[in-house]
Amino acid sequence: MIPRSVRSEVGEPEEEFSATEPEARRLSLAARVLLAVLVLGFGFTVAGIGLLVTKFDVYTVPGNAMADTIRPGDRAVVLRAGEATIRRGDVVLFDAPR
Repeated sequence: MIPRSVRSEVGEPEEEFSATEPEARRLSLAARVLLAVLVLGFGFTVAGIGLLVTKFDVYTVPGNAMADTIRPGDRAVVLRAGEATIRRGDVVLFDAPR
């Protein structure tokens, strides 16, 4: 607020702005948190789908070769790897030659 003595010399301001106006334009804390959660959730979903499509395969186990550990009908999410990354103890899935 401008004191009366200054107002008479300077003239009346056309509009008075309150200190709370910029705060009214800001999103509330809850809205900002919700927006952040939605953006992060969307980002993680897109990244997850991208990884599944490009790096992983999903197989259904057809036989009972590893019956006590992996049963027929179980699903396996498999990371594609080259020969250099295979180590002793790894479970390896491959297409049998015909």
